[in-house]
Amino acid sequence: MTRNARWILSALIFASVHADAALRYEYRENLVAENRIKSTSMTARAVLDGERGRIDILSGDRYTPGTFILRDGGTRLFFVDPVRKQYDEVPLPKGPDPEAAQRVTITNPKIQFQEIGDGPVIAGYPTRHYRLSSSYDMSVMLGTVAIRQKVDAVIDKWTTTAFDHIVAQYVDERDGFTGKPDVDALLEAESNKFKGLTLKQRTVITTTPAKGVKGSKLNLPASRQRVREMEVTMIEEVPVAADLFSIPSDFKKSDDKPAETPVHYLTMEPEKP
Repeated sequence: MTRNARWILSALIFASVHADAALRYEYRENLVAENRIKSTSMTARAVLDGERGRIDILSGDRYTPGTFILRDGGTRLFFVDPVRKQYDEVPLPKGPDPEAAQRVTITNPKIQFQEIGDGPVIAGYPTRHYRLSSSYDMSVMLGTVAIRQKVDAVIDKWTTTAFDHIVAQYVDERDGFTGKPDVDALLEAESNKFKGLTLKQRTVITTTPAKGVKGSKLNLPASRQRVREMEVTMIEEVPVAADLFSIPSDFKKSDDKPAETPVHYLTMEPEKP
């Protein structure tokens, strides 16, 4: 989904699959950001089995290597640290926050979708290349101050239909949108356009603040760009044991909170600003 007011939303959701099938895949992800936003990288191994899932962090600086993340149905994520024998629990929202959406106004939207054609073979599977481009003016109310900026976004996806026999639907399971038409039009664009399971994705978001924000003392940069790249390097069907998705009984709940909650699962949707 094209959500350039990403703070409206939260963690990413698993796609639904049949109960007798599980997918295991490995992927790498990089975020290159400008203007004091930390750039990060990560490689991970994930297993998806219906609404259950697990991501093991292999390397990188987004999360601590050796830790893993569990999804418990549609309600919670668990960030598990085997060294400390502790875990953090993060509730998953059912949908976008309508109250937050009321603080966002979208004007002058322009959306273009292209099916570019055959893409390269990725992780052993042929792909199709799609591109979604959008631009618009966005105003966000922070207290009594309106922060205005122009947003340009380009999302390239390379998808495969090779796993249609086990993937029941390529949707996230949030309940609807925000109820605000100008915001929902952008949220709906990507969810209704792309076909297949994403094996590679590149998202480029450029924001340019309006000059002279009245009443604001914020020192806003001339522009800010974030580039997020994700690519699956291996994917296969596997049998899995139920305890793969369980927290060991001797692990204790931590009093700390994870520094970052958005997680990429099999929908492979990018985190949008």
